[in-house]
Amino acid sequence: PRQVYIQRMLGFDTPSYIHIPLLEDADGRRLAKRERSLDMGTLRKHGVTAHQVIGYCAWLLGLQQEPEPCAAADLLHGFSWDALAADSQDRSIPDDPFSIGL
Repeated sequence: PRQVYIQRMLGFDTPSYIHIPLLEDADGRRLAKRERSLDMGTLRKHGVTAHQVIGYCAWLLGLQQEPEPCAAADLLHGFSWDALAADSQDRSIPDDPFSIGL
């Protein structure tokens, strides 16, 4: 890839890369700003906090057992790239994400 070529030309070591799973809606379309997907503005209008979003994403990625609100810093103690890489399958959210506490 282009990034590796540039790194080598500049004399840098090539870092390790990992696939972070995509979030998809219930129809299998990826959540993306350009698609006008569910965004923080919409979530905020429904009373959803940043800690709720972080907790839900952490749960989807297997970083915590339940989709409970948390701060990103709370996840650092148990974080492992190996655990994340072990299940890189994309994740889906339901049609009505507010039905699950978001």
